[in-house]
Amino acid sequence: MHLPHASVHLFDYNLNSMPQKALWLDGFLYDALDGNVSAFEHIEWLNRVSDQLYSPIRQFPHQPWEQAKNAFRKDGNIDALRQINMAYDEALARFVYQTTQTIWKPFIGIRNFLYGRLTGYGHDLFRVWPWILGCMLLFWAWAFFAYHTEHIVPTASRVYMNDCYLGTKPLTDCPGWENHSRELRLPERPAAVIDSKPVVLPDGYPAFHSFLYTLDTFVPFADLHQEAYWTVTDDGPWGEWMRAIFSAFMALGGIFSAIFAAAMLSLIRKG
Repeated sequence: MHLPHASVHLFDYNLNSMPQKALWLDGFLYDALDGNVSAFEHIEWLNRVSDQLYSPIRQFPHQPWEQAKNAFRKDGNIDALRQINMAYDEALARFVYQTTQTIWKPFIGIRNFLYGRLTGYGHDLFRVWPWILGCMLLFWAWAFFAYHTEHIVPTASRVYMNDCYLGTKPLTDCPGWENHSRELRLPERPAAVIDSKPVVLPDGYPAFHSFLYTLDTFVPFADLHQEAYWTVTDDGPWGEWMRAIFSAFMALGGIFSAIFAAAMLSLIRKG
C-alpha cells in the first residue's frame, strides 16, 4: 500500500484487512480516526509501517506517528495519546538498536531494556519506584546488619587512629568520648542477638543511622553527613563480601537515579 501523498478526512480501517508488508505511508494525512479504531490497533498498524523502513532505507517514519498523535489529541483521548507516545518512543528505540553499529548494540539494548521496562520510555515513572524502594529497603537492612557486626566504621583519621577509639586508652582518660552501643536486642529475648563491642566516638562526631546512611549512599548528590563519616571496612571474615555488596548497591543507586532523572527530563520536555 503506497499512499505517501494521500489525505482523507476520516480514517477508518480493519486491521485484519491491512497488508502485512509494503505499508509505505510516510506523508499520508487524515483529520480524525474512526471511533472503532483503538489505540492498540493503531499502534500495531504504525509498527507495521515503521518495520518496513528498518532496511534498506534506514530512516525512521516520524510523520505517521505524529499524525496519529494529532488525531488522538484532537479527539481529546488523553489515555490513547499517552499510549501512542510510549509506543512511538519504543519503536524509535527499537529502530536505533536495529540500525546502530554492532559494537554499540549491547549498550543500546541494555539502555532500551532498562529505560523501557522501568519508566515506559519516560512516560510512566511509577514503574521505577517499586524497584528503587525495594533496593533501598534491602540496603537499609544490610546497613543495619553491617553496622552491628562492626563492618561499618568511622572514616575520619582523627577517630580511627585515636587510642580512645582503638581501646588502648581507658575511656576515663578520654574526655568528650563516649560509647555507642552496637549490640542488637529483641524484647522477647534476654540475650543480645548481636553482641558486638561498642564504638567509641568523640563528642560531635555524627552517629551512625542506617536509614540516613542508605539515603546518603544510594541517592547521588545527597549529603546527610553519613557517607562522609562512615565507610565499609574489608576487615574480618565477611569484609570483602560486605565491600562488594556495598559497591553493588552504590552502582544500583547510580543507575536508578540516572534512569529516573532521564525520565523526568523527558516528561518535562514533552510536557
